[in-house]
Amino acid sequence: MATEYKHSGRMGNALWSIPIAAIPFTLIIGFIYGYACVYNPSEKLAILLATGYGVLIGYLVSRAGKAAKCRSFLCMRLMGFIFGLFALYSGWAFFLYALLNRFSNGTANVSLIQLYLTPTAVWNLMININRTGWFEMFHAPFNGTMLWLAWGCEALLIVGITALMPPYMMKAWVFCEPCKKWCKEKNDIARFGAPLPGDQTNRLKAGDLTVLGELVFGDCGNIRLYSRQCESCGKTDAIEIKRYWLAPTTNGGLSDTSELLRSYILLDANDLISLQNALAAQLASNPIPTITPPKKV
Repeated sequence: MATEYKHSGRMGNALWSIPIAAIPFTLIIGFIYGYACVYNPSEKLAILLATGYGVLIGYLVSRAGKAAKCRSFLCMRLMGFIFGLFALYSGWAFFLYALLNRFSNGTANVSLIQLYLTPTAVWNLMININRTGWFEMFHAPFNGTMLWLAWGCEALLIVGITALMPPYMMKAWVFCEPCKKWCKEKNDIARFGAPLPGDQTNRLKAGDLTVLGELVFGDCGNIRLYSRQCESCGKTDAIEIKRYWLAPTTNGGLSDTSELLRSYILLDANDLISLQNALAAQLASNPIPTITPPKKV
């Protein structure tokens, strides 16, 4: 039975290195986000701004976690949630400061640091702004319940993205525990024909790589392999199997659609032999070139 790769759950240096990397960048990005919200030429872009803000912070936490060699989904999710809240507060604080300066012609009687370090002042300003609103929508002030709902959606969007993105990105990473290094990522290293429904598909989902040698190219899509291998010791070698096919779209066109058949399988000597035999069989019967997957060092 094929063995599926699973992260060890170790946190590495995440508890201290992620904050060191994420705090200054979150402050910088939050400052830009706050001012962008105030000087946004169209309120309709607010959702895109909040989404982009959340994605940037989520990506930042993900990369910082990878650099810290964190292999714990719980830790990455928690760090994403914490920095989502931090990003949300930073965005609100910078937004309020930019708003005060915009409507007071740059003569606001509060400093940025003073406002940022006083959460009660941030909250009171939000309450005051909510009473009157600060822009119009459909020729009426956008305030009260509707503005609270908009701010609530913004909070859910930013915190939700930052909490979910790091563990989601982590699913594509494979760590070599003997070397304490992340494996090199190589995508779409080889393609095979699509498996038939039933026995072939079930065997492939179970990790039986001998099925690959039976597949032939047709009109039902193809199988693509994604590799993760340690280039230092070669002891950790894994592949992911996805099926791709063209599916009709609502406008009458076709789009590339995919399905994950098997997450990263740790390859042993027999798996490598099966994979090489499948490639040899494919090359003998099909002129479509494929890239030879990595071999054991």
